[in-house]
Amino acid sequence: MEQHQPYEKLISVCTNFREEGSCCAKRGSKDIVEALKDYVKKNGLKGKIRVARSGCLGLCEMGPNIAVYPDGGSSGTWYKGVQIGDVRA
Repeated sequence: MEQHQPYEKLISVCTNFREEGSCCAKRGSKDIVEALKDYVKKNGLKGKIRVARSGCLGLCEMGPNIAVYPDGGSSGTWYKGVQIGDVRA
């Protein structure tokens, strides 16, 4: 069976919320999702890059966390401590 990759890249942004303790949602990850989606749209990348909310990526104290697949070949790249200013307009 042939496998087709529907997107060139998948950007997963943790938007997990926890009542107590650290979590990406408390650090602005939902705004980062929207900024990334705006970037993709403004730069004609819709259909090539998918920005998706994800559940916990397990590094709550270092968040907001983002995983980009594929990046640099078949492997992915993880980013920690991402801020809204890191998203280029």
